[in-house]
Amino acid sequence: MATIHDVAKLAGVSTATVSRSFTETSALSYETRGRVLEIAERLNYRPRGLASRTTRSRTVAAPNASVSTTIGFEYFAYVPSDTLPSNGFYSAVLDGAQAEAARLGMHMLLSTTHRHKPSQELPPMVREQAVAGMLLVGAADADILETFVQYVPHIVLLDNRDIRGRHDSVFSDGFGGAYEATKHLLDLGHRHIGFLTSRATELTFRDRLNGFVCAHFHAGVAINHDHIVAVGTPGDGENETLSGKELRERSMQEVVAFLKKPGRPTAFVCANDDHAALVLRACRALDISIPGAMSVIGYDDADTSAELEPPLSSVRVDMRAMGEAAVRRLHARIAAARQGEAAHPPVFEQLPTKLVVRQTTAAPPV
Repeated sequence: MATIHDVAKLAGVSTATVSRSFTETSALSYETRGRVLEIAERLNYRPRGLASRTTRSRTVAAPNASVSTTIGFEYFAYVPSDTLPSNGFYSAVLDGAQAEAARLGMHMLLSTTHRHKPSQELPPMVREQAVAGMLLVGAADADILETFVQYVPHIVLLDNRDIRGRHDSVFSDGFGGAYEATKHLLDLGHRHIGFLTSRATELTFRDRLNGFVCAHFHAGVAINHDHIVAVGTPGDGENETLSGKELRERSMQEVVAFLKKPGRPTAFVCANDDHAALVLRACRALDISIPGAMSVIGYDDADTSAELEPPLSSVRVDMRAMGEAAVRRLHARIAAARQGEAAHPPVFEQLPTKLVVRQTTAAPPV
């Protein structure tokens, strides 16, 4: 029996284009659709779910089974060198999403877009209307998010949330995780705690900073705002010319310069494990012992956290569970729409976190 791949190969098009050729609303040219349908007719190929075979002059007004079970995973990268395979956090999120999609009988297409720089054209999966819905993964500027909203019927934000309240969102408890991490240091006796973050204004990082601030407030401990340190490029376009390694080196030098100043903190809560690794490197370069003279807590608990020297205390985020939850949300939206059900209000699904204490925290030096 012929498959969609056989038709695509003979027609010289993608499988998504073959799928779209069987829908009334397809924006394909007459020539392309006609060629695909002619080859499909010759091979006796018919998509699952179509009640009758299509011909060159007729399309069937049945739902496209292929598109209705295909979703997109759009990753918003910070710099061009930031890829899914190289990103420990989002690669784990992707693993969970792919596993859940497979369990639900759905296919997943992947794409990467710069989170701050609009692309000249939409990803092929969007242009070709090849997906029934998308996961928009990570932070991105509002205008970039809006370009997808205009063309994709069902969207779930992953590791982000829609401040306008239009779309389902799946994210971890950034506030609670940072609150717990800060409280742990306060309970150890630290009263001069720093917070290391990025100059970018991701909502998830702001949540973590808020948790850090509120933990101090509830403990009755004043914050030294000079100890809230933002590193990285200013977001003025200069980061376009830097590799990920160059960005890390620049950020590490900024941390070193800060730690050389008098009155440095005795501990750091970091916006993620990458920031925590910068502190570990900077302290090593300055011969500041960890945890004897500096305690450090990361965020995410990536696979490499336990392998750092010393093993990093970190707030654990179940990255795979985030991916799984987002796919379930998107699947439910698509299924409800196909059945003609009224759309329910957007859902914000917040996953819990857990502080994992290893060897980078201790009481402050006397």
